[in-house]
Amino acid sequence: MFQETRVGLRGPLQLKDQAERALYIWYQKMAEPFIPKDGEDMREGDYMTACWKFRHREKTGAESLDQLAKDAGLSAAFLANWWEMLNGDKIKSRFLDLTRVTWRELPGPDAADPKAVPAAVAAKIAAIQAERRSWTNTDGALGWVRTQRRQQDSDGLRPYEMTTPIKAGQPIHLVVGDTGDGSRGDMVIIEKIAIKRNGKLEHYVTWLKRRLEGNTAELEKLKAAPDADPARIAGLRKAVDEGTKTLALFGKHPLGKPVEPNMLVLQAPLVLTLPFGEEAAVSVKGRLEISGPEVDFSTVQFTATGANPPDPTKIIPGALVLWKRQTEIARSTMGDFSRMKMVFPDEYARRLEQVARNYRFKDGKNEGVYYFSDAQLNSFISEQEQDRMRRMLKDWRILSPKKPDAKFEKEWDQSVLGHLHHFASKAWRRPLAAEEKARLDGIYDEARSRELDRESAAREVLMRVFISPDFIFRLEKSDQPGVHPVDAWELASRLSYFLWSSSPDDALRKAAADGSLLKPEVLEAQTKRMLAGKSSAALAEEFAGQWLKFHNFTKHSTVDAGK
Repeated sequence: MFQETRVGLRGPLQLKDQAERALYIWYQKMAEPFIPKDGEDMREGDYMTACWKFRHREKTGAESLDQLAKDAGLSAAFLANWWEMLNGDKIKSRFLDLTRVTWRELPGPDAADPKAVPAAVAAKIAAIQAERRSWTNTDGALGWVRTQRRQQDSDGLRPYEMTTPIKAGQPIHLVVGDTGDGSRGDMVIIEKIAIKRNGKLEHYVTWLKRRLEGNTAELEKLKAAPDADPARIAGLRKAVDEGTKTLALFGKHPLGKPVEPNMLVLQAPLVLTLPFGEEAAVSVKGRLEISGPEVDFSTVQFTATGANPPDPTKIIPGALVLWKRQTEIARSTMGDFSRMKMVFPDEYARRLEQVARNYRFKDGKNEGVYYFSDAQLNSFISEQEQDRMRRMLKDWRILSPKKPDAKFEKEWDQSVLGHLHHFASKAWRRPLAAEEKARLDGIYDEARSRELDRESAAREVLMRVFISPDFIFRLEKSDQPGVHPVDAWELASRLSYFLWSSSPDDALRKAAADGSLLKPEVLEAQTKRMLAGKSSAALAEEFAGQWLKFHNFTKHSTVDAGK
């Protein structure tokens, strides 16, 4: 409600905007040290393993998620979020099911050693982790890049390219998938297959023709030789046959439409194995066949690999989904995809933003995994920040309705008065008495009765606070005669102005409020804390400066610093 910089009168929309901005910034500030940064190991496999142990806790002996997190060095909050995501069905997403359904299908512990993680379980969890990371992969040599970020802008008009490493002896598997929703309209035009080796680029069709010519020539030569190796002849015949059949696939369209001679047109679901066998990086560029009669129903993926091609009848992890924009199937599939993105934001800034939007939810809880709900934040932030959070959320709840009713109007006034009481207590460096609160309330109510807006009425109260002797002077009221002990609030004020030349901070105010500041050990601890802070420079500038008469020396010195 109050801010350090000077402001003019603010209307309801400005107040709402500032309350929202304050919450947004505060949430990010609180979560920032704990949210995984870009490039950090997200430890997906470790979280899934801990959840597996807890799922089978009767056999593994796992006590609780918190203890599992502690033992593995994981975030207890993130592990709780993982557990809820893996076991919940609230979020409907086929893309998210690639992680949670596969995890649910993991086998249980071995009877012979129930507390150990079986090798088969560890291997499957590693595979799930690899699939999960494929959506945010940034290594251009390992397949599709930044799919999760690029998906929202994908369409059927532009070609898209991916690169995969092929090892010696491996073929090139071209996979065209139907995303598991049927193959209606799922057709891809492969515009180019490029082979990259030693800084040189060669089109696959060119390579295939060259290899086919070489194999054919060698085969004819061996057939004429009386002592030729029959196995070699058989191998060459097979290679020539495969090459001839593969080459015949290029330049043809399943619907009989014209197509460039170096292009392939493939209908999902399909795994097409192209002969190759050399070590190289292979890039594949493809686009949706937009002219097909059923393209409005298309959601298709393509990828390439040298081994273990994925199932083309299911979603291919990490591969871009191509569709015709502004179609019902595109909207539905993007909705599925967006729900996965909501659970696993692909960047640090987006993970922070997810926490920062907690105030938009009634229970202060979003659906992220590497994320903190309000309850989780409250478990580790200071009491001071918890209080700040409560007050800011109350402000937002009051200011956010477009048309506040009478109940909200009254609560708004009460909230303003609450802020004024809090501010006056800090300005006067002590708790307010009931009659003092009543006097401040009276000033506010009188101003409102003159039809002043809340901002102007609050300013009249602030004027009363600032002209009060309790603010201008450091008063110590007492009805005790002679020398006597000061109370905790007076001690806090003395200590703060001596060390900092300023009013007590929240930590010192808390020690004064509960009276613990009067204990020698607490007083010593507070003094050391305050001396360790930057504000303790005031002790030298103000106290020592006045004592040794060098106060404001730099401003009034006649010494020529240049000489």
